[in-house]
Amino acid sequence: MASIEDHGYVLDFGIPDMSGFLSFKDAKEELQEKKSSRKLKVGMILDTYIKKTEENGRICVVGVGGKATSSEESLFDCDPHRVTEDCM
Repeated sequence: MASIEDHGYVLDFGIPDMSGFLSFKDAKEELQEKKSSRKLKVGMILDTYIKKTEENGRICVVGVGGKATSSEESLFDCDPHRVTEDCM
Protein backbone atom coordinates (compact mmCIF):
# COMPACT_ATOMS: atom_id res chain seq x y z
CA MET A 1 0.00 0.00 0.00
CA ALA A 2 1.46 3.31 -1.08
CA SER A 3 -0.76 5.88 0.64
CA ILE A 4 -4.04 6.66 2.35
CA GLU A 5 -6.25 9.19 0.56
CA ASP A 6 -9.63 10.83 1.29
CA HIS A 7 -11.77 7.89 0.08
CA GLY A 8 -9.44 4.91 0.20
CA TYR A 9 -6.01 3.43 -0.29
CA VAL A 10 -3.63 3.87 -3.24
CA LEU A 11 -1.68 0.72 -4.06
CA ASP A 12 1.66 0.42 -5.84
CA PHE A 13 1.96 -2.74 -7.94
CA GLY A 14 5.58 -2.11 -8.90
CA ILE A 15 4.47 -1.67 -12.51
CA PRO A 16 5.45 1.66 -14.09
CA ASP A 17 2.53 4.03 -14.71
CA MET A 18 0.02 1.74 -13.01
CA SER A 19 -1.56 1.95 -9.56
CA GLY A 20 -4.50 0.51 -7.71
CA PHE A 21 -7.27 1.95 -5.60
CA LEU A 22 -9.09 0.23 -2.74
CA SER A 23 -11.98 2.20 -1.25
CA PHE A 24 -12.42 2.31 2.52
CA LYS A 25 -15.90 0.84 2.06
CA ASP A 26 -14.68 -2.15 0.02
CA ALA A 27 -11.77 -2.77 2.37
CA LYS A 28 -14.02 -2.73 5.43
CA GLU A 29 -16.68 -5.00 3.86
CA GLU A 30 -14.20 -7.53 2.52
CA LEU A 31 -12.15 -7.70 5.72
CA GLN A 32 -15.34 -8.15 7.78
CA GLU A 33 -16.49 -10.88 5.37
CA LYS A 34 -13.19 -12.70 5.97
CA LYS A 35 -13.59 -12.13 9.75
CA SER A 36 -10.28 -10.28 9.82
CA SER A 37 -9.52 -7.62 12.41
CA ARG A 38 -6.53 -6.37 10.39
CA LYS A 39 -6.02 -2.66 10.07
CA LEU A 40 -4.54 -1.60 6.76
CA LYS A 41 -1.40 0.53 6.93
CA VAL A 42 0.97 2.17 4.45
CA GLY A 43 3.71 -0.28 3.50
CA MET A 44 1.58 -3.42 3.88
CA ILE A 45 1.57 -6.03 1.16
CA LEU A 46 -1.95 -7.08 0.22
CA ASP A 47 -3.32 -9.98 -1.78
CA THR A 48 -5.69 -8.22 -4.18
CA TYR A 49 -7.75 -8.87 -7.27
CA ILE A 50 -8.78 -6.49 -10.04
CA LYS A 51 -12.44 -5.49 -9.98
CA LYS A 52 -12.18 -3.07 -12.90
CA THR A 53 -9.68 -0.93 -14.74
CA GLU A 54 -10.13 2.69 -15.70
CA GLU A 55 -10.29 3.57 -19.39
CA ASN A 56 -6.75 4.96 -19.35
CA GLY A 57 -5.46 1.52 -18.24
CA ARG A 58 -3.33 3.08 -15.53
CA ILE A 59 -5.60 2.68 -12.50
CA CYS A 60 -7.20 -0.54 -11.26
CA VAL A 61 -9.97 -0.67 -8.70
CA VAL A 62 -9.17 -3.68 -6.53
CA GLY A 63 -10.65 -5.89 -3.84
CA VAL A 64 -8.88 -7.64 -0.96
CA GLY A 65 -8.09 -11.34 -1.13
CA GLY A 66 -8.38 -13.93 -3.83
CA LYS A 67 -12.02 -14.08 -4.83
CA ALA A 68 -11.32 -13.44 -8.51
CA THR A 69 -13.89 -14.64 -11.00
CA SER A 70 -13.48 -15.25 -14.70
CA SER A 71 -13.80 -11.50 -15.32
CA GLU A 72 -11.64 -10.51 -12.35
CA GLU A 73 -8.06 -11.74 -12.64
CA SER A 74 -5.75 -11.98 -9.65
CA LEU A 75 -2.81 -9.60 -9.92
CA PHE A 76 -0.53 -12.49 -9.08
CA ASP A 77 -1.65 -14.38 -12.20
CA CYS A 78 -0.12 -11.65 -14.36
CA ASP A 79 3.48 -11.02 -15.37
CA PRO A 80 4.37 -7.87 -13.38
CA HIS A 81 6.80 -6.77 -16.10
CA ARG A 82 4.28 -6.94 -18.92
CA VAL A 83 0.75 -5.61 -18.44
CA THR A 84 -1.59 -6.95 -21.08
CA GLU A 85 -5.34 -7.03 -21.53
CA ASP A 86 -5.25 -10.62 -20.21
CA CYS A 87 -4.33 -9.17 -16.82
CA MET A 88 -7.22 -6.68 -16.77
